[in-house]
Amino acid sequence: MNDDQPYEFSADPARIDAARVHDLISRHTYWAKDRPRHVMDAAIAGSRPYGVYRRSTGEQVGFARIVTDGATFAWLADVIVDPDLRGEGIGKLLVAGVVADVEPLGLRRILLATADAHGLYERYGWRPISDDFTWMERPGTGTGPQAGGQDAPTDRAHGPGLDGPGLDGPGANSPGPDAPGPDAPGPDAPGPDAPGAGTPGARTPGARTPRSDVPRSDAPPTDAPHPGEPRADQGSAT
Repeated sequence: MNDDQPYEFSADPARIDAARVHDLISRHTYWAKDRPRHVMDAAIAGSRPYGVYRRSTGEQVGFARIVTDGATFAWLADVIVDPDLRGEGIGKLLVAGVVADVEPLGLRRILLATADAHGLYERYGWRPISDDFTWMERPGTGTGPQAGGQDAPTDRAHGPGLDGPGLDGPGANSPGPDAPGPDAPGPDAPGPDAPGAGTPGARTPGARTPRSDVPRSDAPPTDAPHPGEPRADQGSAT
């Protein structure tokens, strides 16, 4: 570590200045503008939080968090640098520190979404997704946890409240991979190739058509965040 540098990275959750982080996130991002303080606090508590700090004063000038199962998958979220300090290498210090901290976990993939900092992330190993699975999203209510630490009420039609359009993929109430779709025939309905169903010829007994709605085993978990949420800090790539 070079002590001559004006900023330092830390993975110590105890150093996070929650009030400062909330100010940065709620005032200087498009994906979480006006996010309530109790929601931000809950997000920090449920993540691996990171910070960059000014050495001379200890002031927090950058923040990021990782949401992970600790074994296979992670999502990099809420990457933000003080707007007045962008262009000073804080973004590089922050992302490099995050990568070094999660590297020992041996994760299969770390996902993120960015509007304008592709060059920064490519420097540390990210690349556009080329897998052939298709992203899906199950929007939540967007309310987050209630103030006071209680969970938001569950709506059977929409599932529990989730925080914004970002870290929320399909909810826990989504149908499982073997559940029939809304247009699927009933159990006694003839298949499309059955005699009398409008298509000549019967299918071979016991034959099954491969289903396209069964997710790949290596696809991200069902709570994978939507790519539109976390955004890298503008200007930190330079």
